Amino acid sequence: METRQKLKETINELRDKLKEAQNKLENLDKNERFIPNPKEEELYYFIDSMGRVRTTTAIPASDFDKGTVDFYNCFKTKEEAKREANKILIRRKLEDIARRLNGDEKIDWDNSYQLKYHILYNTEGKCLTYKTTSRLKNEGSVYCLDKNFIDEAIKEIGEKELVNYITND
Repeated sequence: METRQKLKETINELRDKLKEAQNKLENLDKNERFIPNPKEEELYYFIDSMGRVRTTTAIPASDFDKGTVDFYNCFKTKEEAKREANKILIRRKLEDIARRLNGDEKIDWDNSYQLKYHILYNTEGKCLTYKTTSRLKNEGSVYCLDKNFIDEAIKEIGEKELVNYITND
């Protein structure tokens, strides 16, 4: 026969395991991509072709909903959609600044003597900085051949906006 103490220990162990499983479940939900449920006609937000945040309701077998999901253009909250629209806009602005500063000169990734500049955020110094590379290309970076790229970007976009863009805040 089990003693009272043994049963209490078993209950505490089970509580700990249950709490751990609950935390894992909550983290799974946080890390999964949001896909609106058409069966529940779930409300969601998307970015239209003009960069505006819109809202709609998921409809079963809707081509529009399929398109927004396939293009990663559906968001649970208006704030998430606004952040994404702003990221797209800032990315395009950075690309435009780089094109303008590069002029007719093209980036040549086979040329190790050609310096390519890209903007970084220094988490230790809490500031924007730049780095040069010649052949190593980072995923997602916008490159420019002009050392003044960071200064132009700060002037045209704003330092706070760039920091938020890079740090995803």
